[in-house]
Amino acid sequence: MAGDYNWDTELERSAKDFTTCDNIGNDSVIDLDRYDNFFGEVNPQQTGRNIVFGHDMSLEDLIGSWFKQWVAYNYNWQVCESQNERCEDFVQLVWSEATLVGCSANPSCVHDGVKGTFLVGYYDKGSTPFKPPFKLGQECSQCDSGYGFCEDGLCGTEAWFRS
Repeated sequence: MAGDYNWDTELERSAKDFTTCDNIGNDSVIDLDRYDNFFGEVNPQQTGRNIVFGHDMSLEDLIGSWFKQWVAYNYNWQVCESQNERCEDFVQLVWSEATLVGCSANPSCVHDGVKGTFLVGYYDKGSTPFKPPFKLGQECSQCDSGYGFCEDGLCGTEAWFRS
């Protein structure tokens, strides 16, 4: 279930390797355009990945930028509404088959001459193009057994909501 992730140190290590600016671009400059062809990657993806670069943004705001992509997502067709708008990070973030996550942030990267934070999230299951990331329906109506609580439309255990 999306949102009920467990931390994975191997995925964290992969994210840390990816957020090293020297590994991403020339002279510590990130070329984010290299990663815009989301559906051109392995199909279906064995692992999932989200990336974002932001200047003067908190980690919460950076992750929030992935969620805000929902407005560009067409659930009926399983695609982004426009080629000019991204929604792939949203799809990966809510991918219901992913259960493990590892993230890393590098606050010292440069993009277009601006220093900012580069955030990467890796997931144990990657999204599959043209496959729904979740089932539509009444909130919490499809929760697996063992999920006794529904909060903000997400299934969870008592321990999950207390954390």
